[in-house]
Amino acid sequence: MSKGKILIILLIIINLALIVTCGYFYLTKDRQAPKIAFSSSDVVYTPGIATSELTKGVGATDKKDGDISDRIVIEKILENKDKNVAVVYYAACDYDGNVAKASREFPATYPLTNAEIEAQQQAEAEAAEQARLEAEAQAAAEEQARLEAEAQAAAEEQARLEEEAKAEEARKAEEARKAEEARAAEEARKAEEAKKNNNNNTQTSNQSDKNKTDEHSPTIALSKTECEIKVGGKIPWPDLIASLKDDEEGYNDLYDNLVASEYDNHTPGRYPVTLFTKDKRGNKSNTVTLYVTVTK
Repeated sequence: MSKGKILIILLIIINLALIVTCGYFYLTKDRQAPKIAFSSSDVVYTPGIATSELTKGVGATDKKDGDISDRIVIEKILENKDKNVAVVYYAACDYDGNVAKASREFPATYPLTNAEIEAQQQAEAEAAEQARLEAEAQAAAEEQARLEAEAQAAAEEQARLEEEAKAEEARKAEEARKAEEARAAEEARKAEEAKKNNNNNTQTSNQSDKNKTDEHSPTIALSKTECEIKVGGKIPWPDLIASLKDDEEGYNDLYDNLVASEYDNHTPGRYPVTLFTKDKRGNKSNTVTLYVTVTK
């Protein structure tokens, strides 16, 4: 066999051996990706946070290689400032090149930009100004309410003083009226006493003639010369008449013919009231006077 043929046969054998070897390694190679697992974490994401903080509580295991947590890397971070969160994407590769990927969302805080800081300061200034204006408006309203309350109290006090003044005027007017009534009653009493004295003088001077001409006239006598009644009341004549006598007629007939002078029983005061009677023949009795005091 020539050398060329031997060389060809060797090459074929070598190729077959390589194919068998590659097939063996291909069939026995690890193709299962590792697994990434998360445990609880209280980490809050902030821009520039250390990778070690973001990998706390993150572990990776491989069926063949075991714990490969040290092979975890962070692929990317997506920040969401509107929702104040950040999503961190992790990857872990075993020693056979199998790669596992997973993601985790963290609560996040983001520093304000200069524009945001200015906007926030502007909003705070506007809120403070609005609060100041509202406080001033409230103070003005309270002051107005206080002034109105004082004005109302002053008006009520003025009304009270006016009412007291009217009451005082009415009281003085009533006292003046009573004084005038008392004065009038006193004058009437004095006039009546003067009249009575004149009558008594006349009766005394003509007593002899009257004894002749009035010997058949009835007589009347009172048990009292003073009497007190309430406003609107009446004189209780039966209780005040001591006697009614006549040579022919009885008490009842003479009582029915009693004639009393007028007086005002609706106005307090002291009034002289004269009283006499007549018999059926027209003979007039003597006249007696009763002083009536009308009280409230």
